[in-house]
Amino acid sequence: MRQGHYGLLGAGFLVSGIAMVLVTLIVLGSGPGAITGTALIVLGLVMLSVGRAEGRMSAAMAYLLSTSGYQNIERMVEELGLSGRAIYLPTTLSHIGARALIPLDVARGTIPAGAVDDRFIARYGQQPSDVGLLVVTPGSAVLELLSSPVGEFPEGFEVTLSTLATGALEVARGVVVHHSNGKVSVTYAGVREGRAPADSPMYRTVGSPLASVAATLLAESCEAPVVVVSESRDGEGYSVELEVLGDAT
Repeated sequence: MRQGHYGLLGAGFLVSGIAMVLVTLIVLGSGPGAITGTALIVLGLVMLSVGRAEGRMSAAMAYLLSTSGYQNIERMVEELGLSGRAIYLPTTLSHIGARALIPLDVARGTIPAGAVDDRFIARYGQQPSDVGLLVVTPGSAVLELLSSPVGEFPEGFEVTLSTLATGALEVARGVVVHHSNGKVSVTYAGVREGRAPADSPMYRTVGSPLASVAATLLAESCEAPVVVVSESRDGEGYSVELEVLGDAT
């Protein structure tokens, strides 16, 4: 991610966090809301730090900062009680870049039909309840590593994911992809890092970093929304089940 993007993203989180703290404490008197706002402020400061230090920061330090940011998003998801699956949107449905939309009303089940405004709290449908959180994920950042757009599904998706996983990211020795009727199964072979899927609000909502990368690339390849259905680990193999909404495969 370029330095300007880090700065804009950090400033956005910082302003949103301060506003949420002020509104929830002064207007609503909500403790949990204030905690969520504080988490956003911390995440904004982290992103601003990354932007200022880009180019001279070690890989280990960048990992620590990104991990802390991921954990703060997890706290936010937990405090707000969000339980629905995040919908990974391609860049064609977001004004700035690939994002994940976490619906606030799980029962609605509405799929964004058009471009969603790049706001933290975004409206994606015609009904008042069609509101969600538009968040940046590990997959969003991975797109910045690509020198060209993701190719068409299935060949373009599999080649891009394999190249990233075995090359730039160095997280696996290979990737196998199977697909049928809108469902896509991704298996990372010889996973070198990571852990079994955690029973946490973040993993249940957004998915693990490996799932996030696969979902983002699939959404780009199909130019359609994608959700992470399930994840599992067996030895050095890590499997991710994805679904393309609208069956663009």
